[in-house]
Amino acid sequence: MKIIVLLLEIIDVIQLQHDATNIGIVKMDVTCPSDNKNPCVNRKSGQFVCYSSNMVGDEHEDCFGAIDELYRWFLSSRKFESLSLRGNKSSLCTLVEIFLTAPRDQVLTELNLAEKCIGDEEVQFIVDALRNNTTIININLAKKNIGVDGTKYMSDLLQNDKTLLTLNLQSTKIGDEGTKYLANGLRKNTTLQTLDLRENNIGPLGAQYLADALRENTALVKLILRDNTISDAGLEHLAIALHRIHSQ
Repeated sequence: MKIIVLLLEIIDVIQLQHDATNIGIVKMDVTCPSDNKNPCVNRKSGQFVCYSSNMVGDEHEDCFGAIDELYRWFLSSRKFESLSLRGNKSSLCTLVEIFLTAPRDQVLTELNLAEKCIGDEEVQFIVDALRNNTTIININLAKKNIGVDGTKYMSDLLQNDKTLLTLNLQSTKIGDEGTKYLANGLRKNTTLQTLDLRENNIGPLGAQYLADALRENTALVKLILRDNTISDAGLEHLAIALHRIHSQ
């Protein structure tokens, strides 16, 4: 499948959208095809529009790679003021629009994705985009289908981030196994103060993972575990860990 990729050297507004179809993006070029089926530049309005029968959508076999390359190219280019990816099915498109402003906007402190469709791929994108984060202190990923794989990426973020203060992972289906990866991240984290893990089917084993992490973590102030299945055994693990911390 041939992918149509369009770019102008100097533009202020980039639009990659279509009401009928989605866009396919794999690499960036500086030329514009003359194919009448793919009108691409509205020179009068100064807008850059790409129409294609290909798609950047959830069904695309290389969706993540396409979106990731789009993000990286525009991040390094910085020759635009705004980017619109409306009409594309993939939630990665939404993340691209958000993160293209994050590295340049020094007042952006919160990333609220509670109403977005977020899964493992999107979490990987988030973590990668925040590797050099110095401004975002709150991330809300509540009620997303993150799962175990997503928590592996979040663990990496927790181990390396020096800015994040609040992380909301309420109802993200992480379970005990996902909690294990988060706990590994907490061991090395020195800044996170609030972690919301409500409604995640965390049992006694997950509570033990968290208890072990709390013995090494000195920054976390608020850990929300309401509506899990921790039971008395899990509470005992946490109580012993907290007692040892306060006894030191």
